[in-house]
Amino acid sequence: VYIDPVKCYGCGVCRAVCPHDAIDLIPREEHPEAAELWLR
Repeated sequence: VYIDPVKCYGCGVCRAVCPHDAIDLIPREEHPEAAELWLR
């Protein structure tokens, strides 16, 4: 599974449906450089 970080806005749907519990959401506050990508 590939999750495009530019299109991701942190809704958590991918995490909820992952059958292997292999996806973790990262708090935006911890990675301000990545938060800029989500606002495009």
